[in-house]
Amino acid sequence: MNTKISGIAASARESARRSDGKFGAQQHDRADVDLSAADTADLPEPVIEKGATMMGTSELGRGSTVAKFATVMDGARTGERATIEGSAVLGRGTTAGDRLTLREGSTLGGGCTAGDRVILGRNATVARRTALGDDATILDRAYVGENCRLGDSVSVGDRARIEERADIADGATIGADVVMEKGVKVGKGALIHPGVTIGQESTVAPRTEIPKGMTVPAGTHVDAEWLRERG
Repeated sequence: MNTKISGIAASARESARRSDGKFGAQQHDRADVDLSAADTADLPEPVIEKGATMMGTSELGRGSTVAKFATVMDGARTGERATIEGSAVLGRGTTAGDRLTLREGSTLGGGCTAGDRVILGRNATVARRTALGDDATILDRAYVGENCRLGDSVSVGDRARIEERADIADGATIGADVVMEKGVKVGKGALIHPGVTIGQESTVAPRTEIPKGMTVPAGTHVDAEWLRERG
């Protein structure tokens, strides 16, 4: 069950601080916020660190933490135990399941949906209207463009760049420094090694493994036969 938090109320109550507030290994002052929902299970009410920005009315699940300098935009909603670290942004109208983790400086853009246990690494960005399945992981400084769909247990490596309208099926792994141009489709369980570039509107067959550093021309269907022909 989620707890509604008013950004106005959060600002008004910032003066009510506790000296024992923690975020990770660091000590922070924190703001107590008036919360109206009935209790759920044994989880504590959300903790909003002093210096966090709550815009409009959002809903944070119990056991959640929003750190100093983080921003939660109007209409955003999370499940239980969300962790939003310093300078991270949870976008306007975005909804996420339980145990969302936004590492320092990351952005989950407006109008996105995220399942349970989704993780964005430091300075990672997911642009607007993108859907992330359960257990999706976007590592440090990776970028996922607008209107993409990433299935359950998809992993995107450090500094990878996935342009708009990508469709990546469950269990696929996208390595570090991969570039995927617009409209690429990746099948279930595919493995794309680091440094690969995939041209726009290409497709990768399920369980296909693309070797490190390969360039795939635009409009290509990549499967085992295509890879054998490439030597």
